[in-house]
Amino acid sequence: MCYQEETAWAKGTRYVERGNWAMYVDHRDKEKKVVDLIAGGGNPSSGTVVGTATISAPADGEVTIKISLTGGAVFYYDLDDPNNDDNLKVQDYATAPKGNPAPGKFDWKYSIAPHLTTYTFTVPYNNFYGIHLDVAVPVPCN
Repeated sequence: MCYQEETAWAKGTRYVERGNWAMYVDHRDKEKKVVDLIAGGGNPSSGTVVGTATISAPADGEVTIKISLTGGAVFYYDLDDPNNDDNLKVQDYATAPKGNPAPGKFDWKYSIAPHLTTYTFTVPYNNFYGIHLDVAVPVPCN
């Protein structure tokens, strides 16, 4: 099996209308929410659904987020630097964000072992979340 590296975002509202396809999730309703993870350009019609992000209802000022990759997608990391790669990045926001995000500067970063397909973590409750992943998707070997 061969893999191609992709970036993925939790499906939601685009940060900006043109250019960057990054998206954030509205969680103001405080209800458990399941959203698709979109790789390959972020457009659901041309991108690839690589799994889901489940955001819990808040409890004790926190939410639990579970990432579940599907369709053969796995967490990916930079093979040239396996000891310093945050392949899951999350930013919480009190108000809807504006402008292009910088995932490398997100507050919550995790280094998930390559080839895993699920990861669960907690972050502070807030109204909006940007969830960015580095994944690998199966492709035909040449």
